[in-house]
Amino acid sequence: MASPNTGQGYQLYSEEDLQAVGGIHALERTLELENYWFVHLGQVPGTSGPLGITYKDSDIAQLPEPPEHTWKIGRCNPAFGRPEQDRYVFRAGFNAVEQMLSLWKQEDQGVVDAYALKELKLSPQRLAALTYALNTLQKAQDVVEISVMKYLYDPSWPGRPFPCDLVLAEFTLNLPLRFRWSASDKLLDVEVMRLSFC
Repeated sequence: MASPNTGQGYQLYSEEDLQAVGGIHALERTLELENYWFVHLGQVPGTSGPLGITYKDSDIAQLPEPPEHTWKIGRCNPAFGRPEQDRYVFRAGFNAVEQMLSLWKQEDQGVVDAYALKELKLSPQRLAALTYALNTLQKAQDVVEISVMKYLYDPSWPGRPFPCDLVLAEFTLNLPLRFRWSASDKLLDVEVMRLSFC
């Protein structure tokens, strides 16, 4: 899931949790309200103990990476209920910022300092204006506020690290983004521009 409130991560639900919220459909409605995107990855065996149910990191790490078409869009996504093109533009902008943040990663004494995008602050109206400009002029740019989480992890941990429990700091930035239609496989190039280009 990717949430503008908590960032990216997994949420695990036991059978009791599902029954308490009213079943899988009620849970999906809750996830839809709170996230940009969410997907069901599968089942992980849990072990009941004195501290409740625990899960092995190695079991979570074995969950498959879901295909793009299986992700469901949430109501926090500014493209919710909008045309497919708006969804594509928002996803491309989100991915471009995530890619930029991945370049900030640094390893020091066996621990990695990394950064994760928590929120890309685009309203549905601004997103529609970006899409309109792209369709009219074939390119568009906007300065977008983002919320970023700095977190740490050990690279020897199994699976993809998520920052939810390891956050060191949270801050906001204003980034200039340039969107252009492209003839490449991506169809849309999104560039995080240097401030001197604005």
